Amino acid sequence: MERGDIYAVCLDPTTGSEQRGSRPALVLSTADFNRSLSRCLGVVNH
Repeated sequence: MERGDIYAVCLDPTTGSEQRGSRPALVLSTADFNRSLSRCLGVVNH
């Protein structure tokens, strides 16, 4: 996973009027930061 990569992210399950299905997500963090994590972090703004 590198900065600038785009991945399809599944947003299910959802509730109410939240977006469903698969959406594109852009990697903004550096490669060093990404390698240091065993989990994926995401920021959602709606």
